[in-house]
Amino acid sequence: MKTIIYFLLLFSVYNCQTKKDFSIKKEKNFEKISKKDSLFIESELLKYKNCLFSEMYYRGIKNTYKKLGYKQEETYAKVKDLTYYFYGGDFNPKFMNNDFNRNRLLNKWLNDNTYEPVPEIAEGSLDIVRALDFYNSEDLKHYIDSLRVIEYERIIKNHNEE
Repeated sequence: MKTIIYFLLLFSVYNCQTKKDFSIKKEKNFEKISKKDSLFIESELLKYKNCLFSEMYYRGIKNTYKKLGYKQEETYAKVKDLTYYFYGGDFNPKFMNNDFNRNRLLNKWLNDNTYEPVPEIAEGSLDIVRALDFYNSEDLKHYIDSLRVIEYERIIKNHNEE
């Protein structure tokens, strides 16, 4: 009996979430977005997410070296990371410049003490772990979702102006 109640509760929660998402999409007129535009947005958001992974990793390494007392010229890569150029595309560049939410999100993850070096290995780092956890985090998912809404609204506005 408990199992049946559990599944009914789970089913009702799932249905409520689905209806909520649908109503938001309908309310925002996202159904007006063509499949081509939608695929473009998703492709560009994934590219941007890859850029954010790269930035988190680079900033993590920089912080680790600074904490270990290394001088910049000794340790930081002398070759510039070209992730942003590789994934450039036609994505709205405003998201890559002076985005307060992006900077706040990156700083939150950079200041997370979970990724402090392991005491037994004084010169080790968990920078790649931090970057991977960040890439797969709910924080980044919500941030990317907020950009998705902005892009959908921008495309709808552009179509309405034409």
